[in-house]
Amino acid sequence: MQKKRIQSAFVNGVTASLSKMVDLTMLYRYYTMSFNSFYGKAFRENSSGNNNEQGVYIGTKVMPKRIIYFDANYDYFYFPWDIGKFHTGYSWLSKVTYEPNKIWLISLQHKGKKKNRKILKKEKSNVEVSRGVALAYMFKWQYLPIKSLKLKSELHCNSYTQVRRTTWGYGLLQRMDYKIGKLRLINQIVWFSTKRETNKITTSEPKMLYDGTSFRAHRHKGVSYCFTLCYKPIAYMRLECKYSILWLTGKPKNMEEKTINENKENENKIGSGNEELKGNFKNEIRVQIVFSF
Repeated sequence: MQKKRIQSAFVNGVTASLSKMVDLTMLYRYYTMSFNSFYGKAFRENSSGNNNEQGVYIGTKVMPKRIIYFDANYDYFYFPWDIGKFHTGYSWLSKVTYEPNKIWLISLQHKGKKKNRKILKKEKSNVEVSRGVALAYMFKWQYLPIKSLKLKSELHCNSYTQVRRTTWGYGLLQRMDYKIGKLRLINQIVWFSTKRETNKITTSEPKMLYDGTSFRAHRHKGVSYCFTLCYKPIAYMRLECKYSILWLTGKPKNMEEKTINENKENENKIGSGNEELKGNFKNEIRVQIVFSF
């Protein structure tokens, strides 16, 4: 009989203020190969779950002046039982933000990642697993002309290089957030164009039920629009409505440029899972009433 091995996982971290201008965060994670947590969403790089991973994360924030601050982080991850040529990878991020007052905000961000990725066999190359390098840049501008109106623009650009081939992705976001009395209106539109799955553009999007934002990944080429209405007539009741549109105007046609995880991108469909539809146009309406006691 084979002995059952005990699977374990732990995350240890520390946050410290080294001075009035510098904050530091360090975190170490360890997940064994067969560890399984149904509802666990701990810090990780592995998309399949909190297992088969070890890593160290270091982040810092430097604020030399009240109107400008710098953010940077570095994450090193290791997959002990990975099947492939490379078992390690790392990612990094650097960001500078300039906020002279409560009206203006400008930020520049750069992030990158080096990680192995499987690719399809081709006649010109027999490589099955190769190191991929992803680089992304973002410029953000935010303006409050009046107290009840907030305007935001984001410009995204990224590149992905693997087997000496580089592909690009671009995106532009425009958002308007308006509040008048007990009513809040949010309009957002995103134009995007990506060459591959690895060039996807990730932007924030208003979500329902809870305050805050969610994130949407934009692939291929097209336009995404979202309109959200929130009305709170009394303290314990809130009405929320959301209408969203996704229109794809182009998809990649060359299967030789795809990875194994992208082998269905050329099919005439939109969405995934239970929300998958045929065609290139999708609209969605959600309405809900929230009671708080």
